[in-house]
This record gives sequence, C-alpha cells and structure tokens, in this order.
Amino acid sequence: MCGFVGVLGEKATQDQLQEAVKSIAHRGSKQLLPYFYQTSSFACGFVRLDICDLHSRANQPFYRKECNFVMCFNGEIYNYLELREKLILLGYSFTTSGDTEVLYYAYHHYGIECFKLLRGMFAVAIYHLDDKSLILARDHFGIKPLYYAYINNTLYFASEIKAFASFFPLRVKSEYIMEFLSYGCTLDTHTPYQHIYELQASRILYFRDGQIKKQKYFNLLQSFQPREIDSHSIQLDTESIKTTLLESIALHSHADVPFASQLSGGLDSSLVSALATKHNSSLQVFSINLPMQSLDESYFQNIITKELGIQKHSLIYDDFFNLQQWQDSIFYEDLPLHHPNILASNALNALAHSFGFKMLLSGDGSDEIFCGYSWHFNQPPSIESALDLISYVPIHTLAHVLYLPTPNIPHTLIQAYNQLGKEKIMGFLGQNIYLQKWLRRQDRSGMQHSIEIRVPFVDIPLISLLNPLSISNKTQNFTQSKAILKQIAQDYLPKELIYQSKIGFPLPIREYFMDAKAQNLYDMLFSHKSISRGIYNTKHLHTIIQTHKNGIKDYSRLLWLICNLEIWLQMLGE
Repeated sequence: MCGFVGVLGEKATQDQLQEAVKSIAHRGSKQLLPYFYQTSSFACGFVRLDICDLHSRANQPFYRKECNFVMCFNGEIYNYLELREKLILLGYSFTTSGDTEVLYYAYHHYGIECFKLLRGMFAVAIYHLDDKSLILARDHFGIKPLYYAYINNTLYFASEIKAFASFFPLRVKSEYIMEFLSYGCTLDTHTPYQHIYELQASRILYFRDGQIKKQKYFNLLQSFQPREIDSHSIQLDTESIKTTLLESIALHSHADVPFASQLSGGLDSSLVSALATKHNSSLQVFSINLPMQSLDESYFQNIITKELGIQKHSLIYDDFFNLQQWQDSIFYEDLPLHHPNILASNALNALAHSFGFKMLLSGDGSDEIFCGYSWHFNQPPSIESALDLISYVPIHTLAHVLYLPTPNIPHTLIQAYNQLGKEKIMGFLGQNIYLQKWLRRQDRSGMQHSIEIRVPFVDIPLISLLNPLSISNKTQNFTQSKAILKQIAQDYLPKELIYQSKIGFPLPIREYFMDAKAQNLYDMLFSHKSISRGIYNTKHLHTIIQTHKNGIKDYSRLLWLICNLEIWLQMLGE
C-alpha cells in the first residue's frame, strides 16, 4: 500500500512534485523518505508503506535497465508467488521477495494481458522510456484509487485528488455534485472537480502523443451472465465458494508485518477474523461501539473473541459534533463525507495505528457479493428506480433543497438494466456503484493513519463464482440474505452470531440532528457565506430542519449530506 504522483508532458518543477508527494505522505511509512524519478518530459514520486519485502531494494519507482520502463504500483498482488514461479520458468530472476518486481516482470512478459492474471488490489502507472508513452491501470473492482487530469498537453496522475493542487487550482464541477451526494460516487469517470477524472475499475488508460485511449480488461456485467448448471449446482457451488473464500483469506493474511482485523460483531468481520486466526495465532481485533444500546454490537464482539481466545481493543465513539474531525476527514477524502460511519471508522483505525499495526483485514464487500441488503430482493421496474434503491438520498429529494444540475443516467447503466433484467440488476449496481463508497472509505480512512486495509471478500475468483448464480440461489428462494455465506459460516461461528439481526454500522444521526448541539451546523447552513452561493433552497431547508427537530419526519440523511457539502465547499474556498 502506497501512493504516487506523476506528470507527463510539460516538465514539472521539482518543488511542485515534492509538494504533491508531500500532500499524500500519510499513505507511506513515516520513517521512509519519498523517492522520485525524473526525465526531461516525465516525473513521478512515490511514498511507500512497507508491508511485504521491507528491504529498500523493493522501493519505488521501480526500474530495470533491461526493460526500459518505470513503474509505480500501489496495492497488493496476492497471487504473486504463483506468478513468480511461472516467470522463473520463463527465465526471469528476482532480486526482491515481494510483489512489486513480480508485477514489473509480468508486465514485461505479458504486456497488458498481465492485469487479467492478477488477484489483488492495484493502481499502476507504467512509463515507457523509448516511445514516451504511459499506461495507467486499476484493479477489477477499484479497491485502490487512481485519478488523472489532462491540461495544456500535460497528463497528471495521482493516488489522491489533493496532489493535483500542486500543479493547478482545484475547482468544483457542479454538474456532478448531486450524483456524488446521492450515490457516494459518480456514475462514470467524472469527479466533482474540474479537469479531474477517476480511472474506473478494471480499466487501462493509454497516453501517447497527446492522445488518451481506454480499454476494459474485465467485464463486470458479463460476469452476471448465468452459466449452465446441473441439479446439484447449489451444493457444488457452495463447496467451491467455501474453498475459494478460505484461499482468499489465506492469501490476504500474507504480510511481513504484524496484522490485525476490524471486528464489528457482524457476520462478515467475525468470519474474516475467525478464519484469519488460522494464519495468525496471535491475531488482535479492533472494534467500535456506540453509546446507544440498540446500536451496540459489543455482545456479539465478545462472543467471537471469547470463542477464538483473541484480544480485542475497542472504544466508544461519541464525538459526532467535533467539526475539526469532519474537516480532517473531508481533507483525506477530498470529497464531502458520504456516510457518517466514516467518522467512527477513522477513530477505529487511529486506535489500530496507536498499537503499531500497518495492516488490517476487513469484512467489506460481503453484502455486495453474497446479497446482504434488503434491496437485493427488489425487482425494480426501471433503472431510475433501481438507482433510487441504492442511493443514500434519492436525487429527486436532493433537488428540493439544492439548485444544482443533474447529469443524465449513463447509457451503459441503461444497457445493463436491459441486459440483466429486474432480478440481477441490483447485484450489478451493488458492486459497480454501491460498493465504491465503502472501498474509498477503507482506503482513505486507513491511509490517513498509514494503514493498509485488505478486503478478502472483494476477490475476483470468489466473485466470478458467485455472480453467475441467480438471486434465488444466493438467498434460498428469496427467504434468507447471504444464505450461502451463512451456510459456510456454520463451520466456524456460533449460530447465534450468524443469524443475528443486521445492524450495519450506523451512527444515530437522527438523534444527533435533533440535539441542541446541531444548531452550530444549522447556523453554518444559513450563514452569509452559505446563502451567497445561491445553491440552497433556504426556505425549504428551514422547513426540513424544523420538521426534523420536531420529530415529525426523519431528514437526518439529507441534513448530513448538506452539512458535508457546505464544509467541503468552504474548505475549497468556493
């Protein structure tokens, strides 16, 4: 896990590049200095969080003269030992023991086909010294971030948006604010910033002679197409899924530093923690609890830690009105906070950092691939209604409060609905859109504390087994969410924990926005600076606030988003 920044085109000054790399220094280990590579037309800088092969020989940017290209790589390749053996048989020799050199030579031998072979999370930049071309690539599901901008014949790329501020001013792109607030991501490659784009998951970007071309090396939509199965398919699939899940957690548990696990007390993190103890007998777990008894999961946390005999570190999060914490979190996200639980996640990861951990395992992604949400059972009559189901607040609700444009639904999503139909569209949207905010949360929340967070459920072989199955197969004829995972978990967890009611790590924001302390937030929304933007329907906003404070209707999600939008705009100086 690392971070990088690069420029191709007009020569970036050393001061600009150093400032850009410094802005993402939190993505690396504090004791390691950043490294740079620079030519007359290309420059890149890299900060490293050393997890595998702690020796300096594995530092990046990575370059071997005989290959004539420079590589920056952020992430982990979990099947790198298997790939290494294949490359050795092909005549390659290695001077390092980690995955960076394996990826470097895999690209040298296979070219862009190598990305199809990778089992892991990655964002990669490769600069060819001979023809001065650049390749950017991102993992199958977008676990690792990668952004780019093309301005004045120069291509900029970075692991985080804030790095671009060293090269050009960051300006808001209002057309994509509504979309981001509603879904926690935009529906295509745009961001809420002018000139800045996100390289989408499973994409490769080519840049040469001022021309940008993209291609997809993995098609998520096609992965949902059914395959021919026989009458014994459910049992056969369950066994192969179990084997693949166990393998994924084993591979994700490989590291040259001690690691721990996030433990909410729910099924997903409990199963990951239980299986991880097979690879780390001294595993420790980190948990967050909330002051409201209805949201407290400590009972189930204690069940699993007692069952496994592992040490738990926990804290009670009750610091919602700490606006400095909001601002700090927005700084690391570069965007308005989408879900309130990122505040608690930041506190959890800070706790893990205080104990010296650089890597944590997480249960994120399980709901999206095993059908763990109530909306997986819906069969929406249109793509618009499907998107409403996965929204935090529907765009049409936001439109009553915000005078901002709304982009059209991308044609690719309309095609996806037409191709998959009512039953499978929610599974596709869950992975293609809904999952993105949780992956971004884990990356930024971990990285601000120099922690790599791994998500073993977001594993391409595992997902390739699950996606072709019908929703009926995954949910026992629509009667049980995550039915396959719950069946697997019975070999490792108590049934009381497996079949508990889902809580989902919420914060009690309904109560928070009824608290007298929320008045500071409301005052901010009606300040001269806020009103002068001209983007808020202040009359309707006032009505919503009063309605919520009086307990007539819950508008807490909408209020949360509007407050975060205003703080983000203030931080940008907009």
